[in-house]
Amino acid sequence: MRYSNTGLPWVISNPTPQTVACHQTATFTVQTSSGYSPLQLNWRRNNVPLTDGPTPHGSVISGANTATLTITDARAADAGAYACTFTNVCGSTSNVAVALTVNNCCVPDITGDNATNVQDLLAAIGAWGPCPAPPSTCLADIAPVGGDDVVNVQDMLAVIGGWGACP
Repeated sequence: MRYSNTGLPWVISNPTPQTVACHQTATFTVQTSSGYSPLQLNWRRNNVPLTDGPTPHGSVISGANTATLTITDARAADAGAYACTFTNVCGSTSNVAVALTVNNCCVPDITGDNATNVQDLLAAIGAWGPCPAPPSTCLADIAPVGGDDVVNVQDMLAVIGGWGACP
């Protein structure tokens, strides 16, 4: 076991970036020093802390406070930069954020019914305006890619552009 002068935990191994198909499982694992107990871990997506359980967009998070984070039934809204923060009595440190890419999702399908249709248009209209502050998820914020924290005409046009059955 190695110790640091500051007492801060340090990262031994970083997770690797993941690319998964829509509805598949993504797993990130990190290893940190264990000599400075108690050690608390917390995974973040785009700097927003994660919690275990179902997400508003249909995936399921587990291991949000462990060395291994699992995202089951990954969706386009799960894509982003993932990092784990390690905290002990001396302070906090994080691993280098790594990307999760989710391919082959039907992004304009806001309602998750495997088709882009009038229900998705109504969902975008119902969510119109600025998105709530994190950790809320703004499912209708689909354009530009990655969202811009507001549901507006760009999002409506993306729904119309993706009209029909999902691939």
